[in-house]
Amino acid sequence: SSETHVVSASQKVMTVRLAGQSDYSSNFGLFYQDRHWDSSLLYRSFGPRLYAYGFGSIRDITEYPPQSLDFTLSYRLNNRTRFKLLAENLLNDRIEFRQGDLVTSAYETGTTIGLSVSYNAESGAP
Repeated sequence: SSETHVVSASQKVMTVRLAGQSDYSSNFGLFYQDRHWDSSLLYRSFGPRLYAYGFGSIRDITEYPPQSLDFTLSYRLNNRTRFKLLAENLLNDRIEFRQGDLVTSAYETGTTIGLSVSYNAESGAP
């Protein structure tokens, strides 16, 4: 649970949300592999979480985290050479911080795409 009970200065028991804790987290992956090809498609998401406590009439600030989708594809040419394509954060979903209905801050982390070639010079490479 993302809540706990605390006792206030007036000895009143209150239920409060824990900062940084989501009510849910979800991860999903699809994978494929054969003699030459490896691939994966990964999805990640988690629920809103308390970023900062408010006080008095000032509301709490809640973080609304992004959904993430990553893809990897690699091709093994032979026992020594591998080509790899990597794409991270394909959705480039926005991260928002809200105080009630007011968006206090928002940003996107961007998408990363990479291409690499690896070569193993050892003759006994798997």
